[in-house]
Amino acid sequence: MGKVVKYIIGKEDSHPKYEGWTVEQNADGKVHFHLKNMRMDFTIKAYNQFYDIIKEINEQVKWMTNTKIDTEVLAKIHAKCKYRVKDDEFHIAGKFDKGKIDSKTIDKVIKYSSNNNVCKIHDFVPVVDNSAHYICITKLYPDLMPMTIISQNCFYHEECFLEHAKNYGNFIKDFKRVSALYNEIVDAYIGFIKSTGCFFSDASGNNILVNSSFNRFKLIDFFSLRKISEHPEEISFSPLKIIVSEAWYNNDPKFEYFLEKTGVDKKEILENTIKKIETRTYKK
Repeated sequence: MGKVVKYIIGKEDSHPKYEGWTVEQNADGKVHFHLKNMRMDFTIKAYNQFYDIIKEINEQVKWMTNTKIDTEVLAKIHAKCKYRVKDDEFHIAGKFDKGKIDSKTIDKVIKYSSNNNVCKIHDFVPVVDNSAHYICITKLYPDLMPMTIISQNCFYHEECFLEHAKNYGNFIKDFKRVSALYNEIVDAYIGFIKSTGCFFSDASGNNILVNSSFNRFKLIDFFSLRKISEHPEEISFSPLKIIVSEAWYNNDPKFEYFLEKTGVDKKEILENTIKKIETRTYKK
């Protein structure tokens, strides 16, 4: 045994029994792992590589423990909707309508997403060169969920789903909170339009991520982007669509189940909250 110059894990008095893990850096440039009668030797370079791998695995395990997403359910939906979670990223495959969003516009959208109330975009990766098909790679927000759950985004653990439905039920009954959030969201949509020249054509509650207190949000669904220059009319921000969902009109089974678990019926949502909010618009 060479001279130990540093105990990375363990203490000097743990030798020679090594009842617990002991990691020693030796004067000969080797790192020794000891546990009872087991020993593994690494060079410093190999130890550093091993350390980086373990650190990465630990971060992934930590994320998997904290996230609300049920990755098994997501994998099933992925086959149809092309969603994927990778480390701390969310990937979605999609296509821009008629290929009208050019690379210059994409760069502008990515830049804007770095410090605003829209989901941070890491990159749009072309699936095929000169094609309208992309993989949109965004930051994953483990503490945020879609404001309302529909079939296309229902990939959360059941306990998280039920807790979120309960929180939403409390939120939707509070007109003051709902009205304030609606106006903040519309401000974010308009700010995005003015800065990028694009608008979200599917501005809907299922495309807005919120925290459990409904006081922080991120806009998503970048494949619904359209250029404002190609939109001849004013844009109307429907309170029903934004605070609830366009699925209100579609008899979506997951959405109906979500509303059921909120404990608030549709009539109450409409009469006591949504109809009291003044619809805002944007004109070019």
